[in-house]
Amino acid sequence: MKPQTAAGPAAPSSASISENLLSASGDDFPVGVIEGMYGAFWTMEDRRSFVPWLKSRGYDFYIYAPKGDSCLRRQWFREYPPGYLESLRDLAARARSIGLSFGIGFTPLNAVSMDSGTCPPELRASGAAGEEHVLRLVSARIRELFETVAPDIVAVLFDDLRIDSREAGKTQNRILRRILAELPENVRIITCPSFYSLDPILEKIFGKMPETYFEDFARDLPARADIFWTGDRVMSSGYSLASLERARDIIGRKPFIWDNYPVNDGQRTSGHLYLASPENRTDLVSGARGVAINPMKEHWLSRIPLSLIPEILKPHASGASGSGQHRGADSRQELLTAALLRETSPEFADFILNRCPDFSTTDRSQLSETALAALAAAVPDLPGLPGITADLRDFLTGRYVFDKTCLTG
Repeated sequence: MKPQTAAGPAAPSSASISENLLSASGDDFPVGVIEGMYGAFWTMEDRRSFVPWLKSRGYDFYIYAPKGDSCLRRQWFREYPPGYLESLRDLAARARSIGLSFGIGFTPLNAVSMDSGTCPPELRASGAAGEEHVLRLVSARIRELFETVAPDIVAVLFDDLRIDSREAGKTQNRILRRILAELPENVRIITCPSFYSLDPILEKIFGKMPETYFEDFARDLPARADIFWTGDRVMSSGYSLASLERARDIIGRKPFIWDNYPVNDGQRTSGHLYLASPENRTDLVSGARGVAINPMKEHWLSRIPLSLIPEILKPHASGASGSGQHRGADSRQELLTAALLRETSPEFADFILNRCPDFSTTDRSQLSETALAALAAAVPDLPGLPGITADLRDFLTGRYVFDKTCLTG
């Protein structure tokens, strides 16, 4: 059954996602942002201002998928609370009105939620009967999303789940095919397997990968279903053509890169700020299907590095400066300086470049509380952009703490 959109904001036309997402930049390489970090720091007001900013900087899409939203992850099987879908509908309408495709990340069969006491017993049942209950509820949730929100993109995410069955790939494949049966043909689907990298940390934390996992996971998936991949590591420092071709051989199609730069939600990264441009990304255009950037916990500060990425990946896109890829420390510093001046002010740029430690290499914990308090007091005010000032002060004073549910960073 294909869901029909209920009365309210119009659903995307048949020409919406596949054409808009791929043609927004004039080529077949969509670049967007997936809000996929752990923690609960961004507000809906942040997102409402973020959407037009993304479009103005040359991005093609935004996917709402915060790990802290239990409605789409830990408690996906529960009814949505009053007003929840309406707030997402309004955000989706805001994005679509300016030509930015809007997506939602959904994680059915979350191992944590299935073991919790709040999960209905029929969903924890083993065997075919239990799986059929899951499939029916997945279908119902997808219909609800489309009746109210009508997203352009659905990201089906099996990341960071405990794997304790040799049948995991087959089970996830059946869920994917059920969701595909519910989706209109013009909706893009991107899925994230449980093993989304060759990084050994995934097996160490979540369990051994079944021998036929990828074969089972991708069996009979249509070409329109893209597959997320983070690279050779969960936090990859770059992407070579050889590594992208290796990923293609593993998953059976070009990977859609989930780029975990500049995200800082892990235990080792929470004390850092990554404001400079990423390195070693030029091979993505020829070796990947597209890119979804996972931003930092600090919404406003994320705009500084995010403003540079279309310049690297899509130098001719609307909103990008056309500078292309820049190599070397000097060039990265020049790009950072330009981004700071564009997104903040000369005073704030001077503070970051000359008076503040480089928190990409220096962990916040290396400074004394006295030093951190002094830095926070010295942060220049930005009357027109108070969020950037607040973000930096909050980082310095310890508001952005590590979320212990993040196990891979």
